[in-house]
Amino acid sequence: MAAGLTAALSQLREHFAAQGEGAPVSSLALSPEDDGVSFSVRKEPSGTEFVSIQVQWLDVESYPRSGCIISGHDAVAPLLERFQDKAELADVVEQVLRVFGHGSPSPPLPRPGRASKAAAPAPAAADGPAPMEEGSDGPGGGGGGGGGGGSDSDADWDAVASGSEAEGDNDDFGGGSDMEGEGGAEEEEEEEEDGDEGSEDDEEEREMIILCSTNMGRWERHDTAVTAELQAAREGEAAGAKQALSCTQGLAAKRQIFNPREAFSMLARELTDFLRSRQCDMSVETGGDDVYHWVVDLGSFDPDSALAKDMRDVARRYCYSSVRLRLRFMRGLHPFFPPSVEVVWPHLAGPLLAAVASHPMLSLENWDPWRPQLETVGQIKAFLEAHARVDLDNPVNDIRRHPASTYTPLERGLARLEALCGVPPLCLADPGVAALYAARDSYARDAARLQALAESGKKRSRAEAPAGGPKRSREVVWARGTGYGSGHEKSGEQWDAKATEAAQRARDEEVRGLLAAMTASLVRELGPRQPHPAEAAAAGVEAAAEGKAEEGKGEAEGKEKAAAGEGKAAAGPADGPAAMEGVETAAGAGGSGSGAAEGGPEREAGAAAAAAAAAAAAADDEEPRLGPEAVCGVLRASCLLPFCVRELQLASFADMGARNPYYTALTGLLLELCRPATAPLLGLDVGAAGASGAGGAGGAGGSGVRGSVLGLLEGGVRQAARMYLNVLGPNAIAAARSVAAAAAAAPSTSTSTAVTRPPDKQALAMEAAAREAEATQRLARTIMQIAAYLEACPPPREAAHPAAPGDPSSASASAGGGGAGAGGGEGAGGAERAATGAGASTSAAAGAALYVSTLKPLQMDAVPGLSRAHHYSASLRSEPTALRVRSVRLAKEVASLASLLPLSETSSVFVRVDEQAVQLWKAIIVGPEDTPYSGGCFVFDIYFPHTYPNQPPQVHLQTTGGGTVRFNPNLYAEGKVCLSLLGTWSGDKGESWNPDVSTAVQVLISIQSLIMVPQPYFNEPSYEGQTDERGRTASRDYNKAVRENCVRYAMLDVLRHPPACLAEVVRQHFKLRREPLLAQVKAWADEAAGHDAGSAGRLMGMRGELEALIAAL
Repeated sequence: MAAGLTAALSQLREHFAAQGEGAPVSSLALSPEDDGVSFSVRKEPSGTEFVSIQVQWLDVESYPRSGCIISGHDAVAPLLERFQDKAELADVVEQVLRVFGHGSPSPPLPRPGRASKAAAPAPAAADGPAPMEEGSDGPGGGGGGGGGGGSDSDADWDAVASGSEAEGDNDDFGGGSDMEGEGGAEEEEEEEEDGDEGSEDDEEEREMIILCSTNMGRWERHDTAVTAELQAAREGEAAGAKQALSCTQGLAAKRQIFNPREAFSMLARELTDFLRSRQCDMSVETGGDDVYHWVVDLGSFDPDSALAKDMRDVARRYCYSSVRLRLRFMRGLHPFFPPSVEVVWPHLAGPLLAAVASHPMLSLENWDPWRPQLETVGQIKAFLEAHARVDLDNPVNDIRRHPASTYTPLERGLARLEALCGVPPLCLADPGVAALYAARDSYARDAARLQALAESGKKRSRAEAPAGGPKRSREVVWARGTGYGSGHEKSGEQWDAKATEAAQRARDEEVRGLLAAMTASLVRELGPRQPHPAEAAAAGVEAAAEGKAEEGKGEAEGKEKAAAGEGKAAAGPADGPAAMEGVETAAGAGGSGSGAAEGGPEREAGAAAAAAAAAAAAADDEEPRLGPEAVCGVLRASCLLPFCVRELQLASFADMGARNPYYTALTGLLLELCRPATAPLLGLDVGAAGASGAGGAGGAGGSGVRGSVLGLLEGGVRQAARMYLNVLGPNAIAAARSVAAAAAAAPSTSTSTAVTRPPDKQALAMEAAAREAEATQRLARTIMQIAAYLEACPPPREAAHPAAPGDPSSASASAGGGGAGAGGGEGAGGAERAATGAGASTSAAAGAALYVSTLKPLQMDAVPGLSRAHHYSASLRSEPTALRVRSVRLAKEVASLASLLPLSETSSVFVRVDEQAVQLWKAIIVGPEDTPYSGGCFVFDIYFPHTYPNQPPQVHLQTTGGGTVRFNPNLYAEGKVCLSLLGTWSGDKGESWNPDVSTAVQVLISIQSLIMVPQPYFNEPSYEGQTDERGRTASRDYNKAVRENCVRYAMLDVLRHPPACLAEVVRQHFKLRREPLLAQVKAWADEAAGHDAGSAGRLMGMRGELEALIAAL
């Protein structure tokens, strides 16, 4: 028992005993455990009923600098927050008296170190100063003390000088010990009381000033140190390298008008103002000395709310009574970027953790930078007060065992993932959860201010356009990037591929850290995963190849280091935004670097996950656990499965390879789920999760994410991984490293021995390609492992939440991912729409689905002997030894074809690749609907030169009527294709070939959508200005000739002489599109009959031939 508490108790006993039977407090006594006090207080000032109150100090030995728990009656619950950190017995009793209507005690309650007013009668007419009790500040308490704290012996004030502690100093707060005159004793006692209260206020103010000054000094020192570290890190980066920001961070950076010092001062000032306000409904502290990290304790909830009742139970069971939040602000972007918000304790029932983290108010589009941060906290408090309940029976609420958080790392990671990615959780299918998420939109907001902020961003974007630049003298009619029109001028707005890639990389790095941390959490919760024998069987050949590759790698590295030591020059880009502290992503789990560094990024991800697992094991006593059954429940209710399905659906294999660290972390997490307890989750069809109830989460709900991880792996994802491994070959990496090492070790031709030979650029590029290939191979093998496990142990297929009867989206979910083409529009060509039956309902939809399902397996394939009938066969024979840089790039592109090529009944693209020479492709582009090319099959030969991807591919049109027909100003009779991506047209920066991001699929889709347009006449040089009647007539006549040649050569001729490798595609296309194509040709003939009877007759004649050829299929 602390001596201070014993002394305080003794003084209070004497104080209330002196008041006799009318005293408001009685029965003051120590608790049996000697760690608290109990007493009885009158329920009403004039009543006779008493209420028993118990006060228990959390650390009685530290009294009074220890918080306490007050219990015994619901009316004292609001006092719990007031005395969480410091509780003097007299202060507690005084506040309890006020709660029950007694007001301020009179006389004031005694405190140790100060004379008791009840025991010290006031002197009569003073002949001199009254004798001072040892330890007091003099008559009236002096000007420097408050609550007995002004004693010179008080440790808090040993080093604090005060000019008001001199004996006899009577300032505005001083007592009246020198008063003379009539009624002096009574007035002196009153003034003594007033002076004592004033002295307390004065000392509290002094104490607050010192506290705020001390805090500001600590915060500034911490901020200076962090700023210096960040500056040193930036100086170590490549010259001119910019900090990578995600898209949302980049938008906030454009809005930022404050420098870092000003942003720091804003946060520090708001914290200081809050401390000075002495609010009792919440407390705010910094995490460490970081002003960008707030720890907020919420209290004083509405006594009638369910949360307040739950918190009273929490106080009785676990000895705390506040809801703790953690806020992290983004260094460098505050106040224009929202903070991350996390519930620390208690463990709330339902999805409140994620609902708070992904609150609409915290999204960039709804974030108000001018709203005070404490007002934001108040909005969250109001939401919790209205909707939160505590999971009272969950033992994790004991913060003595789990002081860091009552939530597991897995739960925290899932909540942050939902906030970062905007993917609604599966639990939104529950109407109660949907209502909870919808209720978040009721927060107070300033719509006019948000609108003004959005408009200012638009104005700034316009203001950033080049001033004084050339203006277009006439309207540009042709599609950008497709012609040499005389009126063409470069636009001011250009797509920056490198900036886009950097933004994607920054976002990936942020999410990758979460995925790695969650993978480590799964290992911690479920234990190490035991691989299934089927996985080893599936990876048997690849494993042997990997051993050879590793052997070659070791030899190549030895030669390379001996030659130049520049092996790391082609390593990946720098880390994400190191200065950004708005996201807590478990640095140990995330690792650093997003490029393909030595050892492969997947090794980095594996090492990061192992490090995170080790850190989690070290903190095992503090971090709560879920257990296998609860893990499945948490994952099933979260956003993880819709997120994984979305990321696998939207990315081609080439994207996965380019974003290797990110997808390595994602597939690593999925591989950890391949175990009996969690594998059933991979068979869930997530449906359109949260499509109607996502609230502010946005994202996936609006896009209608459907499907399952199992379905995706059974289809395109596994096929792409297998295709990549097959195309690249088992010895590709070893061969590439050997060639790179040989080039690096080649003797220098220089006669000078003093100058170091510069590194061979080709060798460095080939080494980088080998590292990229190695990383992507491992990613592909991970996918094959997951697919092998799911094939050997197929999980049950079920819907995460069944679709309503008659839901048309459920039928379209199995359409197979085609239909990404440029066709299918409904904007022009009424005759074509009527001819193809676009207004038909059920039968048309069934025909479209049949077309897609039939031709999807035929869309892409690798075939032998393509070079025997190819326009670029001679180029293939004369090219130098195939470079592995090209092979690695083409392997990724070929693996992505099945997921990227457009497929629909209105327009499609089909590709064949030579098995022995992957640099030779043959493609058919089906002309888009509502154009003069509609339904025709146009054959293209494609060749990737040895300089690819630094130079674009070469494309030749084969469907030219033997070199007699020019189908378009950009499609020449000799087969030349005019397109900025191919370097045959000088377009804007964003339209020309970019080795880092441009692909062959982009070339094919550009031809389909930018060249095969409804009015190709206006692609002709200088014709774009002919928008009058003469121009419209010329365009009509041009289309008439194109239509005739389309039927003659792209339909009849290709049916009679189809490319051998694409013959089945041609046959199925015309067979399934028979009626619409015949109707279309008739519509073209009817349209031509009004102004050219000869053309109409020729079209009808060819229609008969087409009908006969299709009938013979």
